Amino acid sequence: MRHTTLRKALSSLFVGFCALSVLVALVPLALVLFYVVSQGITSVNLNFFTRMPRPVGEPGGGMANAIVGTLILTGLGSLMALQLLVTTNWLVVRGTARYSSNAALLSQYLPGYTVSFLGSIIGAIELFAVAFVVSHVLAGIYNAVARMRMQRMTRAGHP
Repeated sequence: MRHTTLRKALSSLFVGFCALSVLVALVPLALVLFYVVSQGITSVNLNFFTRMPRPVGEPGGGMANAIVGTLILTGLGSLMALQLLVTTNWLVVRGTARYSSNAALLSQYLPGYTVSFLGSIIGAIELFAVAFVVSHVLAGIYNAVARMRMQRMTRAGHP
């Protein structure tokens, strides 16, 4: 019995350490969030969502291109996921799912995907996530190249 009591005491001690660690991590995050919201809430209005960003140092500007970009990335991911969902379920409904070696090959790239109804849902969720992340990475690369070109043009004296 003494061994069990010691284990329970150690377990309670480490649960307390875990709770304390969570508190230590969340308090600074909450303070930063409060500061950002309190300082920036006055800038959030309709213009913030509908106008293009301005250069650094100029007041005003908005997030229109970021919102449009997010909608495009979400749309591309949704389109690819919907395509996988519909075609897989078409094979299942027709009864030809077991003969589709090409669809079964996708399980090598999308863990959890099978040529079944549940597998199509799992595959669609995974494909959405993959397409969203890949699109985001490609957009980041494009923005980096565009930024480098703009800096070169600025150094060369082009407006």
